[in-house]
Amino acid sequence: MQKNAELQKPLDQNSIKLANRKAILDLLLRERILTRQEITARTGFSFPTVSNTIASLLEQGVVREAGIADSTGGRRPLLIEINPDCRFALGVTIQPRDIRVVRTNIDIRIMDEMTVPIRRNATGETVTAAVTDALETMISRSGEPLGAFLGIGIAVAGYVNRKTISIEAAPSLGLREVSFAPISRKLGLPLYIENEGNAAALAEQHLGIAQGMDNLIYISIVEGVASGTIIAGKLYMGAHNRAGELGHITIEPGGRPCSCGRRGCWEQYVSEDVLLGEYRLLRENDSLTLAHFFQELSDQQEDAVVLWESYVEYMIRGLHTVVAMYDPHYIIIGGSIAEYPQYLLPPLMKGLFKSTTFYTRSDTYILVSELKKDAFILGAALLPMATLPARIA
Repeated sequence: MQKNAELQKPLDQNSIKLANRKAILDLLLRERILTRQEITARTGFSFPTVSNTIASLLEQGVVREAGIADSTGGRRPLLIEINPDCRFALGVTIQPRDIRVVRTNIDIRIMDEMTVPIRRNATGETVTAAVTDALETMISRSGEPLGAFLGIGIAVAGYVNRKTISIEAAPSLGLREVSFAPISRKLGLPLYIENEGNAAALAEQHLGIAQGMDNLIYISIVEGVASGTIIAGKLYMGAHNRAGELGHITIEPGGRPCSCGRRGCWEQYVSEDVLLGEYRLLRENDSLTLAHFFQELSDQQEDAVVLWESYVEYMIRGLHTVVAMYDPHYIIIGGSIAEYPQYLLPPLMKGLFKSTTFYTRSDTYILVSELKKDAFILGAALLPMATLPARIA
């Protein structure tokens, strides 16, 4: 019995040290920068315990000294902060034309990135091989050990299965039943997958204009329409993890065919591809960009104005449904269209709240994304960050 008790004692002490370390790390991750004295007061640990833990974390490069705090009497204390480059995450987005990969630090600042072109309707094997190669290249050229990486997050348009780490169906990519689990096994890193709209909503909530907002709808106008819903501060998934496909609400019964198999879906009237396609057809020039279109709109070119008014009307139709369904405090619009808020926001606000008795301008605010094209990829990189306290404890 005595021998067993002696064996148990160091295990108990080790568990206590790990618990103390995790509590201090959790506090620093929340507050970002504190003195040893503040950590002692906030945790209730003894000053020697805090000092010894901080010394260990400094030696391992997990935290760093960040200057000297103001004096409250006596010697001015040193400030301690988490070293944002102590760990990294890998983010991946898969679009119809390319795969983008980034490496971020724990502040979700992009440290490195690369884009790999793919052909439309590439096979699942082609896509997973391209993702694997890009990730291996990103890890190799970072010069960091594998243990410095928290994991990989993938954001993709379509329905995903988070448990099996797979795409169930991604009509815009032409993919069904594609598993990314082999990538995790090959690289030796945890891998997480999320619908791109949900990932972008998380990015906006944690990093962008929506910080601190509890009820919001994120809508990105890209090749299609991606969206994510935050209710009471949490991402709303739905009963089968398929909520938020707002691009496929019907706004024109029997209208244009959609890749989902139905007709009249919202994204068939308001996606970037649709707007550009109609503009290029109007000008008989396939090389024109959104910048060209908005320049003509600025110059009040009559047919460009007519095209824009029609586009905005379809946007308003969809937004009416969104507001009626969710009653959000905020609607955040992302994608390339969001780079032209001076043309987008005034007619949307005017049209959305016109002739309705259900809601007013003060009920719902329409904002444009601050993250723009990075919302999807930063959301992907956020996915492994949930494991951060445990991985560095």
